[in-house]
Parts: sequence; structure tokens; C-alpha cells
Amino acid sequence: MGATARVTVTTTFNVEQSQSLIRAAQDEIERLESLWSRFRPDSEISGLNHGRPAETLSQPTRSLLELAELARHKTNGLFDHRLGDEIVLAGYTKSVSASRPGTTSSTSHDVVTFSNDSPTGFATPATRVDVGGIAKGFAADYVAEFLIRHGACGVLVSLGGDIRCLGASDHDRGWEIEVESPDETTALDRITIAEGGIATSSLTARRWNGISPTVSHVIDPRSRLPVDPTRAEIVQATVLASTAAWAEAFATACLVADPICSVALLDRNGLAGLLVRGDGSTITNMNWGTFE
Repeated sequence: MGATARVTVTTTFNVEQSQSLIRAAQDEIERLESLWSRFRPDSEISGLNHGRPAETLSQPTRSLLELAELARHKTNGLFDHRLGDEIVLAGYTKSVSASRPGTTSSTSHDVVTFSNDSPTGFATPATRVDVGGIAKGFAADYVAEFLIRHGACGVLVSLGGDIRCLGASDHDRGWEIEVESPDETTALDRITIAEGGIATSSLTARRWNGISPTVSHVIDPRSRLPVDPTRAEIVQATVLASTAAWAEAFATACLVADPICSVALLDRNGLAGLLVRGDGSTITNMNWGTFE
């Protein structure tokens, strides 16, 4: 997942017990990274992309892929985890791909599907899967729930800025979260939530090494090409949802949609969003400021 992790825990434990709990959370994060990173040849996602039978996947990976497929349907395809080939062609590899950004792929996209009689029955992928648009959020959810099960009173897990809050915060007002501007110089808003997930996706946060700044890390599923940050209507999207995974998937979807479509998508799914246009102005939907 390649992200910085921050974990805040409230407990009734002593210092030694609390430290042990944090170390256990770190171990879980590293385990999930080992399962899902496509940069690791021994990960389950790499195995899946190279023909490993889907039925042999661990439960966390199966749950992640189920949620990714559901998010694809709920966003009308604006979020799509089945674009691994396009991401590689765009240059998102450990070493810059020899393929030029903008090259299209003719590979079939019948990747991870549900069978009629089994919600966990996956088809073998016909192209590469990339779970980068949902995995950090899902891992934050997974680790937060893990910590609560192991005795934490409350927890905030942040993985690369994708945040899940559960249980009692360290003060009575709830969990306070700051939404930064795309250039990270100012706060666009400060929110307080009792629990839930929040994720911010930005077209300005990542660039391919040695490749044009007009090539972002976000692929538009409709064109199968990288979104151009210099022409995009929305350059940053922050979404509040019940879970961090859900927030991350919809934030990614908003980056490839226009503002009207993004607001309608969030409203339809009962989510809250703060969108930043290319000129720096912001848009919020009707749920922003009232989401609990």
C-alpha cells in the first residue's frame, strides 16, 4: 500500500499492554500489505494477476475484492479495481514502464465477478487487478476493528490519510479531523465525527517518476487513460462514509466525474463530500456538515 500509518488508541490498559496492542496493529498492517501489494511477487494480488485460483485466496483478500466489486457497481463504474493493465501502461511500476502513457489496452475486462449461487465465487482474472483505490481504506477498517476486538476502547487508524474512527475518542467531542488543501498549506475544513470513515483522494498527490506532470495516478475507467490534473474539473475529493474503504472508493470515483455527477453520486449513496475544483474553489454536497 506504500503509505504512512498512524494509530491512536484509547484504552484502560497499562503502558506495556497498550504498546503491545499497537505492535499487534502494526503486524496486521504489514500482513495486509504482504497480501495486497502488486509490487510484491509473492502477494495474493500478484498471484491472482498471474493465474492463482481465486478460491485459494485468504478471507481478507476475498472480502476486499467483494467490496471493490460492489463499489464498482455503486459508483456506476467510476471506481474500477480492474485497471491493473492500464496502471502499468501508464507507468505506475517500480521502474518506469517502457510503454508510453496513454497507450490503451485491448485486454478483456471480465475480471472479478460473482457467481449466481455464491457471493464469494470469483472468476479467474482476465487482466490485472489493482486495489490501490480501496485497499488503504479497507486496511484501516480492518485494523480498527481488530483493535476494538482486542480491548481498545476507541481507535483512529490513518493509512495514507484514509481514516477509520471507532469507539471512544480521547475527548468528549469525538474524533477531530482536518481536511487539508491540495497543496497542504491550509485547512479547508475541520470536522468532528463520533465514528466512521473519511478519505481524501487528490490528483496532485502523486506523479510518475520521470513522466509528464499531466499524468496522474488515477485512471478514468471510461477512457482507460490517466486523468490529466491540468484539465480535470475536480482535483481533490474528500468523502465521509460509514467506513474508510467506502469513503476511499467514492473519493476516487469523484476524481473522474464532473462536479454535478459527483454530488449526485454522493447524495444518492447517503455520503458526504467536499470537492476542490482546479481553480481552488470548493463544493460540498447536502450531507457535508451533518454527517454522523
